[in-house]
Amino acid sequence: MGAAGVDYDGEISKQYEQGRSLSPAAVSTWREAVGDLIPDTGLIADVGAGTGRFARQFDLLAPGRVLAIEPSSGMRGSAQRSHPGQVIWMGGSAERMPLADSSVQLVWTAFTAHYFDLAAAASEFARVLAPGGQVLVWHAFPDIFDGLEWFRWFPTARALADQQGVPSAQLVQRTFEDVGMIFEGRTEHHMRIADDMAVLADRLAHRSISTLSLISDEDFEQGLTNLRAHAAESDGGDPVYAVNVMLRFRA
Repeated sequence: MGAAGVDYDGEISKQYEQGRSLSPAAVSTWREAVGDLIPDTGLIADVGAGTGRFARQFDLLAPGRVLAIEPSSGMRGSAQRSHPGQVIWMGGSAERMPLADSSVQLVWTAFTAHYFDLAAAASEFARVLAPGGQVLVWHAFPDIFDGLEWFRWFPTARALADQQGVPSAQLVQRTFEDVGMIFEGRTEHHMRIADDMAVLADRLAHRSISTLSLISDEDFEQGLTNLRAHAAESDGGDPVYAVNVMLRFRA
C-alpha cells in the first residue's frame, strides 16, 4: 500500500504530523461524524493509520481497543516516538492485515483508498470483521476535488491526483458490495483545516500531502509563493475548510 514514488519511510514520515495534524475544530467535526458509530465493545482497526492522527482520537473514545495498522515502518516509528500510548501498532496493509477472522467490530480507513487494490482490500475487510461489524471509508473522492482550496495553488498536484486514478465513491461502493457488505450511506463533513490562508500555507510547506511531495520543487515553491502572497494581500482571510466524504458499510 503506497503511492508510487512516495517514500513514506523517509522525509514525509518526519513532516507528516506538522502538515496533517487535526485541529480541535476538525476533531470536533470528526467526532460528530463517527461518535455514534463507535461500538461499545470490540476492537477498532485503523488501516493505513499513518502517524496515528485518527487512531489517537479513536483511543480517546474507545481506550485500549484501537489497532493501528500501517505498512511504513517510518510512519509507525514516528507515531510511537512522538505519541507513545496505548494504541497498538502493527505492520500490515489493507490487503493483508495481521488479524484473525471476525476479530474486529470496526474498520476505519482515511485518505487511503487510492493506494489499495480495492477488491483485495474489500475481501480482507470482510474477513476480519465480526458479524454486524462496520467499515468507515473517509476520503477525498474525485467529485469533491474542485472544492479543495489547496489544489487551486498547486495545479500540477491536482493534475497528478487525476492521473493517479483516485477511485470514485461509486466504485468503492460497488467493490465492497461485491464481497457482501451492505452500503449504509454517504455523508459529507466540512473539516476546518486552517485558521486562515497563511496558516494553510504553513501547513502545506511541510509537503506532507503525497501529491505535493511528488511535484517538482519548482512547481511547489511557485505555488507556495503565490499562496503566501494571496494570504498577505487578504490579511490571512477566513478559515479554510475541506470537504471529507465518509462511506459506511456493514458486514
